Amino acid sequence: MSSHRPRPGTAAHLALLATLALAGCGPEAADLVDGKVETTYADGSRWSAGQLDAGRATGTWRTWYPGGQPKSIDTYADGLLHGPSSAWYDNARPRFEGAYDQGRPDGVWKRWYRSGQPLSEGAYRSGTRFGPWTNWYPDGEVQIEATYTGSGGDGAFQHFHENGQPASQGALVDGLRDGPWIEWYPDGTKSKQLHFQAGKLAGTCNFFDQAGELIVARSGVYVDGKRAH
Repeated sequence: MSSHRPRPGTAAHLALLATLALAGCGPEAADLVDGKVETTYADGSRWSAGQLDAGRATGTWRTWYPGGQPKSIDTYADGLLHGPSSAWYDNARPRFEGAYDQGRPDGVWKRWYRSGQPLSEGAYRSGTRFGPWTNWYPDGEVQIEATYTGSGGDGAFQHFHENGQPASQGALVDGLRDGPWIEWYPDGTKSKQLHFQAGKLAGTCNFFDQAGELIVARSGVYVDGKRAH
């Protein structure tokens, strides 16, 4: 098998299997239409196993690390990810768990660092982040707290320094900064007081040094991301 292994059950994975079948070093071509499909590593140990129906992934698809440790479990319906999805690191600790609805992330998703420390947690609605989301640094300190309220990535956003001090705060519209934003240095001193429109600086924006003094050369009125005066 190739050293690059696409996610089992996806179109890229099935295309790879079809290529291998034509070359005579993979599943039989007939097995890529209906029935169980299994692939292996060079040493013969299992890599993936799943089911096809009319050439499309269906049901549960599993993958393993070369040593036999479970790597992932996905659920498909009519060729699309649909249902629970989980993955593990090679040390057996969880990497992520969540679910899909017709190919789009849906419901609560949780992700972890390799150490087992939580990395992020939040929910999707039809493929878009919705409601409260939290990201953590590897040491457990909160990195990001956001609350998404719209279908296009709208919501309130707050980022923290690794020492727990606020780093930035503002609102997102369609996933871009919009309206007033404030940023701080790690010691809590305000570094920027900005205004955005569709992700670009717009309006009066002030920048401060670590002593709290206004940086006149950078501060002023901005238009379309550029300082006008």
